[in-house]
Amino acid sequence: MRLTYIPIENTDADYAARAAIARAEAAGSAAGVPMGEEDMRWVDSHRKPGAFCSREFVCAGGNRIGTVSCIEETDDGMPGNHALGLTLLPEYCEVGVEEPIFEHLLEIVKSVGGQVATACAGDDRAVLSAVLLRMGFECVKREGRPELDLAEFDASRFAPTLREVERQGIALRSLVELSEEGVDWALNCYELSRELVLEVPALGHLRTCGLDKFREQIDTPWWFPEGWIVALDGERWVGQSNLIPYPERRDVAVTVLTGVVESHRRRGIATSLKVTALERARQAGVRFVHTDNEEGSAMLGLNLRLGFRERYTLTYRKTL
Repeated sequence: MRLTYIPIENTDADYAARAAIARAEAAGSAAGVPMGEEDMRWVDSHRKPGAFCSREFVCAGGNRIGTVSCIEETDDGMPGNHALGLTLLPEYCEVGVEEPIFEHLLEIVKSVGGQVATACAGDDRAVLSAVLLRMGFECVKREGRPELDLAEFDASRFAPTLREVERQGIALRSLVELSEEGVDWALNCYELSRELVLEVPALGHLRTCGLDKFREQIDTPWWFPEGWIVALDGERWVGQSNLIPYPERRDVAVTVLTGVVESHRRRGIATSLKVTALERARQAGVRFVHTDNEEGSAMLGLNLRLGFRERYTLTYRKTL
């Protein structure tokens, strides 16, 4: 099968084509999450200028069958690392196009002087994993991507933990409640998020974006203050958990960041935050929730105790 590539532009037509491919790829999973056009525009607006070395449509027989990207990673502490991305229509998965696509991407990395290439595959993409290993990639990380069906979630199991946290004087409040009380929560959430992401390299962009950029999420299609829960110890902001549904599919949500400051850990606060956020999301019509955790991490253990189903993403790396 002969493949060709055409650059992706920031036109309405290209955003629509990208979204259609993402919707098709996600359709095969109960919790599959497509990115809509507005989602993509929002994500692109938060990319650092010049981050993309390449972003293209993959074409076969005159049809657009997928998208690929090569992004220089600057937040992972590995000089010269480039992240390779692939979204593919389901009918073209596992029919032999993955290897030539990644050969094309590796040539792009070499052309810009990249030293390392990184790619990811879900634990349900055995053929893609085999292709990457055959091409000399090494599996360097196994990250949890747990999924939870809220129809099966029993919050009552965690009532004793919530009562104990309340007894300690910790108040759990949603941004809806704080806004109704006239609290200017944005600065506090911004500073808390910057502190918590120090231990989450994948969210490194939150350390560099300013307060104005942080405020931009308000009233976007991603905005979901009902599922953003903070923990307050008096006037001190000590923890948060926030869920956001996808604009293209409001019954599916992702956990963006759950964390507690070091002085307040191992007191049940993280559990209480997540339980409260999950309950608020269910009340708002969310059915499926998914997230990402490092294998063996305390947060992955917590998610599994909450009832999340264990799934994994494998990270592969090749030194050029």
